[in-house]
Amino acid sequence: IRRRFHHETAVSTAVVHPALIRTIGAGEDTMGPYLLLEYVHGTTLEDLIDRSSLRRVALSANVLARLALDLGRALSALHHAQDVHGVPLYVLHRDVSPQNVMISSQGAVKLGDLGIAKSRLRHASTDARDLLGKLPYLAPEYLRERRLGPALDVYALGVTLYQAATGESPFRAKQESKLLRDILDKGAPSVAEKRPDLPRPLTRLIDDMIAREWEKRVTLDRALYVLERAAQSGSVELHRLVEELVGNDLRRREDMWGLQAGPASESGQWMIL
Repeated sequence: IRRRFHHETAVSTAVVHPALIRTIGAGEDTMGPYLLLEYVHGTTLEDLIDRSSLRRVALSANVLARLALDLGRALSALHHAQDVHGVPLYVLHRDVSPQNVMISSQGAVKLGDLGIAKSRLRHASTDARDLLGKLPYLAPEYLRERRLGPALDVYALGVTLYQAATGESPFRAKQESKLLRDILDKGAPSVAEKRPDLPRPLTRLIDDMIAREWEKRVTLDRALYVLERAAQSGSVELHRLVEELVGNDLRRREDMWGLQAGPASESGQWMIL
């Protein structure tokens, strides 16, 4: 666990991108190791999905495209990261899920939690014994113990977007054995079955991200090419959605913690975790 923590510190300080939660510093005191992280004044995507489902407010195509584009850019920054000598780091996030995505009060999307990331900086010697990550977001090739690559993160991103679009996971079995069979043998249903109102290019893209065979999965570069033309006003809509669903809670937090409202609080405050 301590080695993983220091590996997370190394990767998160080496890769800087606006859509990645920034690591400002790290250290160790009498209570143990700690990370000093950028504070994002907002909520998690998981919380936003739950609140929108309760209010029966479906996330729009623009919002979904914005989420996909920003998270895709964050993953691309990780996948193409290099050290100071220009040597590729081969970073895989391996834990993309709504719980690890923050949406700021201004509509900024940020991916965090590199705790189980894999890279050239550390040999993942525990992979043969441990199943790392959340089961519904794990790609079939990982469950079959096959060679891993960027398609692993694309798959988890697709499941995350499916959940954002429909309010539920594409794999809903309660028993772990049934859940595994669904992932390995059945695959995810089309998001269009739950959201026929969404544009076909967007639902097709999400479906292609969750393809069971990694060879048939859309590449991240191709997905970003498509999304660049689709995510126009998503940030503005995300800002409005966060304000509508979480605004009152965020203002209470501002009062309780003495935060300044607005963009300044997003770049000027930090939290120790």
